Amino acid sequence: MGKYEWQIERQLIHWYNCAEQAKLPEVENLIRIVGSNEEKIMNYFKTGKTNAKAEAMNSKIQRFITANYGVRDKDFFLYRLAHYYS
Repeated sequence: MGKYEWQIERQLIHWYNCAEQAKLPEVENLIRIVGSNEEKIMNYFKTGKTNAKAEAMNSKIQRFITANYGVRDKDFFLYRLAHYYS
């Protein structure tokens, strides 16, 4: 956090170079994953913020929906959901 963008990019390029030298299928898969999420990863190091809280809340809501599957009164279900997580 607090690093300049060019420093972060330089460190990431250095990591790519070291990882490519390993020549392992697992590491190559990790390189692809990091490459597809590079913007989000760099954003974390620039700002120090993630979307972990939103993901955790989404997980809780999904569990609540699964536990209450088949509810007939949709309005009451949404009311309970709102009051349970507010």
